Formats: sequence, structure tokens, C-alpha cells
Amino acid sequence: MRLLSRFLIVMTAIGLAQPALAGPGVWTSSGPEGGSVVEVEVDPADPATIFLNGANGAIYKSTDTGTTWTPLNVAPHASRFTSLRMNPLDADTLLVTSYDRVFRTLDGGASWTGLGGGLPAPGATTDLTFDPHTPGRVWAADASKLLVSLDNGSTWAGQPTTGLVGTLIYMAADPHVANRLIGYAVDEISDTSGVFRSADGGVTWAPVGGLAGTWLAFNGSLPVAFTSTPDTILIAINATHVYRSTDGGATFTDLGAIGLSNARSIRAIEPHPTLASSWFVAMETGLARTTDNGVTYTAIG
Repeated sequence: MRLLSRFLIVMTAIGLAQPALAGPGVWTSSGPEGGSVVEVEVDPADPATIFLNGANGAIYKSTDTGTTWTPLNVAPHASRFTSLRMNPLDADTLLVTSYDRVFRTLDGGASWTGLGGGLPAPGATTDLTFDPHTPGRVWAADASKLLVSLDNGSTWAGQPTTGLVGTLIYMAADPHVANRLIGYAVDEISDTSGVFRSADGGVTWAPVGGLAGTWLAFNGSLPVAFTSTPDTILIAINATHVYRSTDGGATFTDLGAIGLSNARSIRAIEPHPTLASSWFVAMETGLARTTDNGVTYTAIG
């Protein structure tokens, strides 16, 4: 239920400011007005509570499944927030990054504190990932290294890594297997990039098979999804292609391009909470669904 609720809210990114409509099978705008949606986080214990990162430079909270929204006073002078992350083990703890610094709330957004404690220079943090298995542990990728915190971001330490080629930009933690990370790194010197996997919490990394030299299709968080079947992972690379792994991310197989005339730039994948053969994809041009492991897609929004 949480996964589907989260994805339906994410789809407001396709057109937040469109006029509200009504009727069966019709998507309806529920605000907040003023720009597209960057990211959404949903409380796993209370799906009616939603946090939204808006492209207009504000973080919003809803406690009624998106019917109404309240802007949160994270950082009055921040022009834009680049990522929003909820601790999956404690939904009142969230981190947001901006071009200035990283901010944290421990009370569900009521109050926020700017973090230091070993974080890199302002604006250098490119992604944050909470550990879904170890309370308090969170990883941060910056322009030169990987950092780890064991106290929800109060203090940070550099984590030595081996096997990465380039700079880690985005990463995601496997909810089924402890210490497994999927990351995307860019090497500006050789003008290459790649997807890597770690099985020990980010200490050692290895390139995954089937994705050599691929580039992400957009600027945003890593479009990776962990399905309800452990070791089955989906990732979107090369604009409209979805790749699948059935060995925990060691190798991926191209399932082909989404065969829709308006398909362009996959922004997110959301798997069905119980059916591994079914998932949704959010594109710049709309929403599509597959129920047959990506063989065919149907436009639904």
C-alpha cells in the first residue's frame, strides 16, 4: 500500500498546476501550486502523511493523503532543495540537501537544523541514503568521497572505498539485503559513467554486468526499484529502457524500450507491492504500467 500511495502522489510531477478534473480514471491535481515535484516520501506506518520536495524551493507536508499541504520552514533562504530522504525506520527523521547545506528534522518537519559534523563544503552533497536495516546509519555522496553517519547525520566520517571508477553521484540501499547498495558514478576525466554494486555497506564496489558505459537520462535521484521479490531489481537507463536483475544487482538484462509513442526520459520506477511482474514508470510525458514484466506497457496518465 505504501509503495502505490507514494507513486500516485509522485505522478503529480507530471503536471501539478493543471486544472482539477473529476471522474473515473481521471488524474486530479491536488497541489501544492507553483511548480513540479522533485521527490516524495511517504510515512510507511501512516500513508496519509506525505512529504514533498517542490521545484519551487519548498518542502511541503500533508497529513490527509495530499488533499491539503503545509509548507515547512526548513531554510528560509534556500533557493532549491536537491534531495529529500526519510528514515525508513523512523519516519519523523528526514534529511534534505540544498545548494547551501544539509538540513534535518527529528520531529516530522516541525523544526529543522543545519548539519555539519564532518560534512563536505556547502552544496557538495549529491545524494543521501538511509540504511533500512541499521537504525541511525545514513550514507552521503559528495563531490570527492563517500561519507557515513551512525547517528542520523549528527556526525560524519569519510568511508574508504575501492572499486569505484569516478565519483559516486546517486545510490540506493536494498531493503531486503543488509549492506547492499546500488550506486551510479561519473568519471569526468574519461567522460564515462557506470552503475556499481556494493555488498559490504559501500566499502568495496564492483561494476554491474549489462550496464557498461550507460548514462542516466536525467538529473535526479537514481531510478532504481527493489521489487517485492528479493534479488529482483529494476533500473532505468538510456532514456526509455528498463533493465532487470534477478541476481541482486550483479547483472542486468535490457527489457527493451517502452513501446509508447510519447515515451521519453524515465524519471522513476515503482514496483507493485506484491506482484513482481508489474510496475509503473513515470516519464517526462506521462505514466505507464506493465503487468507482464515489461513486455508491453499501457499509458495510464
